[in-house]
Amino acid sequence: LFLVFQKTEAQEQNGTKRNEIGYNLVNYSNITVPSDPVKQILDLNFISGVYFKQHYDKNSLRIAVDHFSAGMKINGNKSYDADTLNTVGDWNQNIISIGIEKNHIDKKNFQLYWGIDLNLFYGIYNGQSQSLSGFSNFSTVKQDKGIGFTPLGGVRLTISNFIRVSLEANASSFVYSEIENKQTILPSVNNSQSQTINFVFKYNLGFKISYLF
Repeated sequence: LFLVFQKTEAQEQNGTKRNEIGYNLVNYSNITVPSDPVKQILDLNFISGVYFKQHYDKNSLRIAVDHFSAGMKINGNKSYDADTLNTVGDWNQNIISIGIEKNHIDKKNFQLYWGIDLNLFYGIYNGQSQSLSGFSNFSTVKQDKGIGFTPLGGVRLTISNFIRVSLEANASSFVYSEIENKQTILPSVNNSQSQTINFVFKYNLGFKISYLF
């Protein structure tokens, strides 16, 4: 019991503890918009998720749940040679992550770390597209389910015995299945459904704040 107390007291003195829970406060990432054709946009999300970390010396177990959303409007998106397409829609995506991280530089109040996450995600897109000429008008609902890996790296500052802030960058590769339900209004009313397997690459920069306990 005395040895355990000594270890806990030393952790209090250098500002580190065994557990950490926090928020993903600001997140800047690219989103694949399932418009026609597919396009990528950059989007900013605030308070997009929560995470928990269990620390074991220089290694940590990470668990996180994130929600990303974006309203989008794409003007003059070139769909085919004779016309251009305007797209308006909403994108929502939920990601569950579990992984490990390792401190590369571990000072009293500063850590440089890297790691890798396994991600499960579900996304849904609702959009309306219309050509400038009026010859094409359709609505789209797409549902994405997939799995991916995320290498990551970041810097972390311990600013008190209880508060940490982190800046983390990562790059994700996802393989996912997509079910598309499309209703064409012009030139004639038509409903169709298709399913495909896709691959997408995403990058992300996030600012996080956490509580140590």
